[in-house]
Amino acid sequence: MKRSQVSTVAIATKPTVVLLLLQACSLPVSAAPEVCVLAPHLERSASPHTVPRALVPLSQPTLFVREPLAELRIEEGAKVLWSWQSPPNQGALEGPLAWPLSPLKPGQTVTVRLRPLGSTPEHFATIQLDGAPLQRLREGDGRLRSLTGQPGAWRPAIEDLLAKGDQALATALLFANEGPNDPTLNALRLLVAQESCQ
Repeated sequence: MKRSQVSTVAIATKPTVVLLLLQACSLPVSAAPEVCVLAPHLERSASPHTVPRALVPLSQPTLFVREPLAELRIEEGAKVLWSWQSPPNQGALEGPLAWPLSPLKPGQTVTVRLRPLGSTPEHFATIQLDGAPLQRLREGDGRLRSLTGQPGAWRPAIEDLLAKGDQALATALLFANEGPNDPTLNALRLLVAQESCQ
């Protein structure tokens, strides 16, 4: 697995410039086809042979992969919970995808299989998503609810989480479908997407 470079993003605030370090939301997923997962936040593994994992702080996380996808599956054990496949001669799945299932439960593990456009059938990259403990999910979902409908509160909330070292929730909020169409946040989203998985 390639090591991603740390993306340093400067955001101007009124009195100062805040430096945000956004790194593990940009881990490439290798082995099968390589894809760049922007959200959820993937944890670094000591072994390049293990499946990349994310401890997810939202019960309904947004999935966001940089590459256009021809197919996506969400599985639990041997059971396919949800799947999408690009119809022949039609568009790929692009951009953020709202969670298509019932909320993740604490400790629940699902496998997400991602097939980029142009790859052969059954040629998937794989990640695992683990529902965070109950208190963590409640805090994450509560933070998301508190920000909904308050466009000006999103950037300060993300900066605060990054300052506290909470990369997972900061990434989840940055790419959440519920987030506002704000020029500053859009610029940050675009920059993270462009610089990830270098």
